[in-house]
Amino acid sequence: PGGSDLYYRARIASHLAELAGTKRFFLTLLFADPHFNYRCPYPYYARFTDPAYEGPNKYQAMSNPNVETTAGREREAGQIRGLYAGCVSALDDNIGFVADTLRRVGLDRRTMLIITGDHGERLPDRKSFRYGRNGAWLDPEQFHVPLVIINPPVPVARAVVPATARHLDLM
Repeated sequence: PGGSDLYYRARIASHLAELAGTKRFFLTLLFADPHFNYRCPYPYYARFTDPAYEGPNKYQAMSNPNVETTAGREREAGQIRGLYAGCVSALDDNIGFVADTLRRVGLDRRTMLIITGDHGERLPDRKSFRYGRNGAWLDPEQFHVPLVIINPPVPVARAVVPATARHLDLM
């Protein structure tokens, strides 16, 4: 959800409660929290960042921080990585909300839950300050996305499958 998570959570809960009375349904939810510019609500943006930080990336990542020193670049990179981690934490809480709501309305035993991403992320590190979508679409990090399938009637045969899969393979 963008904007107020409480607003969207109420809508999700309402829709799932309504769908509990149907025989079959397909529902797609998009949680955009961990997308560039890594702007997520409090307390998430503060969970993994330095509380003393007062630079341009305090609440969201700026596209081109202007830093000249290695220490300054590492400080900015750490802040940006922390903002991203906070957004992933917000996403985790939102997915947990969906799972809890499925359980509460009695859909958890008959609903396949698929969690995936639309692309990987290139975060700044010691070798490079590039991150987000700064023309880095060919970096391997961009192609590695999570794919988690929870299908209660089917026991898990293998927790991790090393094969390459595409979103098209889900259909």
